[in-house]
Amino acid sequence: IVELPKDMVGRDMLITSAVDKTSDGQGAGTGFKSLKSIHVAFEKVDTLMLLKEVDSYMDSTSDKSSQSALDKSHTGAVIATFPIKTMSPDSSAYVFDMTKYLASYDKRLDPADPYGAASFGGLLTTNLSHKSQLSMPYGVEAYPDNISMLSYETYQMAMSLGQLPAMSDDADNLTVLLRRTFLLLPEDPAPMRLADPRVGVTPVSRVRYSDDKGSKEKWFAKRWNLEDGKKLVFYVDTLFTEPFAKAITDGILVWNDAFRQMGKGDVIEVKPYPSDDPDFSPNDLRYSCVRHEVVSSENLRSTSWTDPRSGEIICASITVPFDVLLCIHAALLMEIGEVDTELKTVKHTAPVIFDALQAKITREVGKCLGLEESLAASGAVPADSLRSPSFTSRYGLSASIMDELSANYFAKPGDKERGVCLVQTNIGEYDKYAINWLYCDVPGAVTPEDEVPYLEMLISSSKDDPMCRYIRKPSYSDVRRTWEPRCVSEDLGDDPFRSLDERLATLRSNMAALDSWVVTEDYDYSFRPYLNAEVILPVAYALLDILKYTGGIYTHEKFDGDEFPSYEVVDEQLQKKALMKFIDGVVNLEWMDESQAWRDIFFVRSFGDYTHAMLVSEFPIVFYRLAVSETKADDTY
Repeated sequence: IVELPKDMVGRDMLITSAVDKTSDGQGAGTGFKSLKSIHVAFEKVDTLMLLKEVDSYMDSTSDKSSQSALDKSHTGAVIATFPIKTMSPDSSAYVFDMTKYLASYDKRLDPADPYGAASFGGLLTTNLSHKSQLSMPYGVEAYPDNISMLSYETYQMAMSLGQLPAMSDDADNLTVLLRRTFLLLPEDPAPMRLADPRVGVTPVSRVRYSDDKGSKEKWFAKRWNLEDGKKLVFYVDTLFTEPFAKAITDGILVWNDAFRQMGKGDVIEVKPYPSDDPDFSPNDLRYSCVRHEVVSSENLRSTSWTDPRSGEIICASITVPFDVLLCIHAALLMEIGEVDTELKTVKHTAPVIFDALQAKITREVGKCLGLEESLAASGAVPADSLRSPSFTSRYGLSASIMDELSANYFAKPGDKERGVCLVQTNIGEYDKYAINWLYCDVPGAVTPEDEVPYLEMLISSSKDDPMCRYIRKPSYSDVRRTWEPRCVSEDLGDDPFRSLDERLATLRSNMAALDSWVVTEDYDYSFRPYLNAEVILPVAYALLDILKYTGGIYTHEKFDGDEFPSYEVVDEQLQKKALMKFIDGVVNLEWMDESQAWRDIFFVRSFGDYTHAMLVSEFPIVFYRLAVSETKADDTY
């Protein structure tokens, strides 16, 4: 039974869900929050209370009559209806029963993590079938601006690979204690800021109607409302060990470097879960938390909830899984094992491992701040500077921490002692540039459109600085199949061929030495499976990434007056060189079988043959790219 105050009728709210407890942490981890939310409002019609989904993506800059006509065309769909049973004793609230709705299943509030351990990071698709007969309400928790309804929900969980089932239909049930939260949005939406595709910020869209320009889709940036000295506080789970907690804290606070450069001081704060505050709960959406998740997964996850009317970020959550250090250690061992001898053990104690964890935290916080990935940022760093102590200590390995990098595989033995950066933990020049646009104050601006001249000035003043250049990540789910060859993970420097050579040489050298590093110590074969993934996949992806230059097309977000072309086909000789480099790599994979570390644990006759088969199966993609790219230029491959 719900008691809704009269003054809450018509107020904008978000519905989200979170997992408090679970029978299967691999499929639905504790603390996982729904990736989507639903914008709703209650509306009273006669003796019924309607729950309606709000269409917040339309507005009008015309007169009131035009806005009224627009409102009538987008009234919002009714999600549920509830007969009003009575009024509260003081007649200030409506009383009605929401049990049936709260026990229903809405895929948008799915409790299963689509990128969780059970899905192997998203390789498999999770399909849930709700079992209402095995579900029941459990309780209610109320906070100042949100209320949570808890219920035990049971589903049949099945996995599939494309259209092929990966699990039988009689799979075990998944039961979760699901928290469905109604979050009250601010009465007055926060000021909006335009999202420009030339700066990598996460957008929300709106369609605006005006008398002189008709309807037009506009994009606004997701960002926190930090006006009037507001702070952004992250609460860190006290279950983390001290090295874990330090890496997390440092990874969060490093973003203050960007805010200090803007003159805003330390905007971000970090606090442990308070032990003396009975009102604190990590499930209360007033708090942004970094949570410890005890599941055998290696991938950090971040989620944020946004006011769809303005793009204001209301709350954020970062989940750090139990086994994250395993994956980090394996990747570092294969990339800088010869450079940092402290990695040559199965124990995850080397300081550089926690540096890499810090970098991952910083990247997730960047997403929570409203930044997109910037995979081309490493191309702004000269390859010759990656072994320079002075350069890497100042600029790191990439122009952006939002790039996906593991370690400096250009480094050689002795470079660590000379001060060469092995793992980037600082934010880059691009990150400061993007944060400046998201959170700067534009004097005299009243509307988002008033801020455009300042934005154009920022972009114009940085157009010749490769450190501030943003190239949007291809939207295709598999970035290896797209045109833009510069947006790839784990590449270093401005020379893609040298980057490939250095990476393959490093992997080969470290693999040859692997037997003497960990085989004896890894007596129970618990660590080697992680090393397996850090050899086969990096080799395959590195070769496929260089092949993207064959038939590749450079892309730029071009506005009128910008000097860069909207697209440019890769030079013919460069395309040929890339193809030859790929073929040479594919036919010379014998070195992948030099180590005995994999013996007795993998049902693969040859790592080289296995990787060769992967690459050959992907190779036909290049013919499609060539067929398209040759129509875009007169003289091309």
